[in-house]
This record gives sequence, C-alpha cells and structure tokens, in this order.
Amino acid sequence: MEKSVEVRVMNTGVLNEIIRCPWGDTTDALMREYHDKQWGKPCFDERTLFEMLNLEGAQAGLSWSTILHKREGYRAAFDNWDIVKVASYDDSKIAELLQNNGIIRNRLKVGAAITNAQAVIKLGSLREFIWSYVDGKPIINHWRAQEEMPATTPLSDQVSKDMKKLGFKFVGSTIIYSYLQAVGVVNDHIEDCAFRGETVITKHKLNAIRVREITPGDYPALKDFLYHAIFVPPGIEPLPRDIIYHPDVFVYIDGFGDKRGDCGVVAEVDGRIVGAAWERIIPAFGHIDDETPELAISVLPEYRGRAIGTMMMTRLFALLRERGYTQTSLAVQKENAAVRFYQRLGYETIRESDEEYIMVKDLIMKEG
Repeated sequence: MEKSVEVRVMNTGVLNEIIRCPWGDTTDALMREYHDKQWGKPCFDERTLFEMLNLEGAQAGLSWSTILHKREGYRAAFDNWDIVKVASYDDSKIAELLQNNGIIRNRLKVGAAITNAQAVIKLGSLREFIWSYVDGKPIINHWRAQEEMPATTPLSDQVSKDMKKLGFKFVGSTIIYSYLQAVGVVNDHIEDCAFRGETVITKHKLNAIRVREITPGDYPALKDFLYHAIFVPPGIEPLPRDIIYHPDVFVYIDGFGDKRGDCGVVAEVDGRIVGAAWERIIPAFGHIDDETPELAISVLPEYRGRAIGTMMMTRLFALLRERGYTQTSLAVQKENAAVRFYQRLGYETIRESDEEYIMVKDLIMKEG
C-alpha cells in the first residue's frame, strides 16, 4: 500500500494527512481506529488485558483483521470478558460457544480462554504480573520501518515461559510479543507514525536510541563500560578506576577483537555511546566451556531505566545466533538487582556459590 504523507499547516496544528504504521494505513476503518486509539497505548485495565490476551491467542493462524471484526462478538459471547464468569464456564457453555458464529469456533482456543481466566484468578492480577516485567514503564522502540520489528524478543520469551508455567494457554513467544505491543508494554509504532504517543515519550525523556554492532573504533570505550559493569553493593564506596586492570577483570576487554568469539553491540543516543554489551570466550567468572561466550554489559548511570539494556541484548542474541552460537553465559552476584533482568531475558542458573550465580541463556529458537 502506498504510504500517505503527513502535512501540518503552519501554526494551526491541523493534520491533513497522517503517517501511520503501514498495517494501520488502511481503508479498513476498524483496523485504522484500533491502530490510532489502542495499539501501543499503555493499558492497565484488568479486563481489557484479559480480553487482549485471549484475542491474540485466537488470532493464531488467522489475520488480526478477522479477530478485530469479531471483537464485539467475543465480548457478547464471553460475558464482556468477566474473568470470574469465564473461569466458571462448564461443558454446556463450551458447547454453546462452539455454535456461536460471532467468534472463532475452535475448541482449543475456547478452552484456552477458560483456562486463562482460571490462571488469572490464581495469579491475582494480570496487570501487576505483566507490568512488573518493565517496572511499569513502557519499552519504546525506535523502528524506522515495520520490517525492522522482531517477531519475538528476550522479554516475550521470558513472559511466555513464565505464563506457561502458570498454566496459561496459547501464550507462545510470538503471541506474547504481539500482546505486549497491543497493550502498550512495548510501543512499536514506527518513528514517523503520528500515533507513537508524544506524552509517553516526553514522560520518559527518551531520545532516539540506536543499537548497532560494535566496531574497532569503539573498543577503547570498553574500558569505561567495563568499570560500570562491576557491581558495587549498596553502602560500599565506589571502586577506584584502575580496578579494571586487575587480571581477573581486564580479561574481559584485553585485546578485544582478536579472540574467537569476540563480538558485541553498542547503544548510541545523539551520537554518544551510552551502553555496551559484549561477549568473549575466556576463562573468566562465568566460564562454562570453550564454546560458550560470556556476557559483559553496562549502561551509563544517567541512561539507565530506559530499556537500553533490553534493546542491546535483543540485538546481541541475534548476532550470536548469526555466528552459530547456541548459548551464552554470565556470572552475577546474588545481591545484584540485575539478576531479575537476566532471568527475564531467559537466563537460567546452572550453578551457584554463596555469592554469585552462573547463568546460561539458550539461544536455540523454539517454536511457539
């Protein structure tokens, strides 16, 4: 479809033609309204969160347009997505739903909605669960084109894994990433889209963040990021800068680029490198074997809390897969709050000492 052009009349704010994400730039009024008014907007309403979870699951194998045009039918059929009522549906209600042409009459998908309602009740709050992964702050991506958007991310992988353990159905990583986009946990409107949500961007003071593969010209900056990667427990004085030259620490950057397995990404804001994530196969704290690269990552303190780490890890995992690696490891102190971040990315503890965890992330893509 030919992309429309945005024209703003000087000093009036009148919008004559609007740039939208390509999928929302359509003659389908319902799709267009959904794109403009709901998709990517942070949602904290328990019932709507439940509704969207089940609609995304119902979409599996179908188009979103098909589901959206049945949305009112679903609301009527499922008691306006009343979680307690849906959780109590019995066989007779299921039989009734399977005769309802206002919804997708798939027994597994209908059953999943009931199972999911029961899982939400056990969980207590879908809102608290979903938004805890981002500490209540939306991840705002900066895609120039729709084609740049991933189908899954480390975040969707972890949420999917956790929800499956809790008993939810139709919550594979691809479905969950679509869900996170839909309810605004992730804002994936392209940069030129008029509906990105300026208030959200202003609130979090996010400038354009660019994540790219590291180049030799970036290697000297790793000294600074290595220093910031060293965990200092609360109440302890900052370590001297020359701590990075301790042999157990300097091994993470010494001669970087010369060893097999050396690779990484950096994050830039307004041309300044503000974060780095890199991998090496070295006999260091998180060493597993001679085929598994170990992670080091840090973001400058003043740029933390902006999802830069997640953005870098998404790109780094893709880079490692491109290079044929099947897993990556790390070492992290138990006191470090980053433990939760790594768990959300899909890292799992394989061994531990009194002070630290050794964790591994499986990079093999799985269906779901």
